[in-house]
Amino acid sequence: MEVNRRDLSSAELHVVALSPSADWYERVCQQAAVLEPDDVVLALPAGYARVMADRSAVIEGFRRSNSSVLAEAGCLALVGIAGVLAEQPRIEEQKVDDAGLVFHRFQPYDGSSLVLNGRVVAATNGRESPVVLYADVDEFNAALADGADRDLLRVLRYDDAIDDDPAWYLASAEILDVPFWTPSFCATVIRAAEATGAFMVHADDPVPGHEVSLAAISPRLYSQVEQHVGERVMPLLNEVWPYVDYHGLRDAFVVKYALGLQTELRIHHDLAQVSGSVLLNSGYEGGRLEFPRQNFSNQDSIVGRALIWPSLVTHPHRSSPLVSGVKYALTLWFELPGLHVD
Repeated sequence: MEVNRRDLSSAELHVVALSPSADWYERVCQQAAVLEPDDVVLALPAGYARVMADRSAVIEGFRRSNSSVLAEAGCLALVGIAGVLAEQPRIEEQKVDDAGLVFHRFQPYDGSSLVLNGRVVAATNGRESPVVLYADVDEFNAALADGADRDLLRVLRYDDAIDDDPAWYLASAEILDVPFWTPSFCATVIRAAEATGAFMVHADDPVPGHEVSLAAISPRLYSQVEQHVGERVMPLLNEVWPYVDYHGLRDAFVVKYALGLQTELRIHHDLAQVSGSVLLNSGYEGGRLEFPRQNFSNQDSIVGRALIWPSLVTHPHRSSPLVSGVKYALTLWFELPGLHVD
């Protein structure tokens, strides 16, 4: 069926909610067959999805996909031209909405879904999709209703922050991989950083990044992290570097990389005794932390774990260009000896 996509602006949108079943797609096509061929059908699993925006946002997202039928990644929902669906094309052959133009699957624990002021945003691309799918309606409602309050308590009390995994190892020459934060707390810190609206580039920074200090999010959070490093990270580092003393943190900040914002960071050293980087999210391409002299990158790193290395001379590093998505990372700079205040 030929579709004039310019006519979508006047198409009527029909929302069809059906219980998930083996014949779900066939039932959608049957309902589409009784509609006007040029109408648009938005088919959702009953009780597991919510339309978060108005009709125009759904239609515009579908129009931008340049497809006649657009399926959610797990084929649990779709949007399509009624006349095309009436012909019952194979759903597995339809274009998948990988870009989140219409659909986003709510994943509160892996850092891919951010809830900001009652809005659900995909951390992978910063997009607010008009339709959100979820596995548990109560969990989803709770995140929308009190996510901000819950995040505030977690940040202030450092609740569920520390990764208790005892495993650590040398990932490369003088680069340690150690446990740091839980993935859920990483997601909390991303939301808190975004909520500040304080990401900025400092004009006097010789290696400028789009960043916000933990102290700007919460001085108490900064203090908790400084204590965390001293009590749990330093004993691991001292097994490899026994003569390194801890004088607190010189700085700790969240860095954000996004297309059209900042996509890479040139090679450099840090003005610190020891440096660390904690991966806060996944779901992006590129943006690897690279150490050319060690022929090592963090491409296999796990969200929440920290890479720790000597800051000066031996470990110049850079961030490779971001290809897609949005990347967040926590940078830790350990204070230099003789520069701390007792």
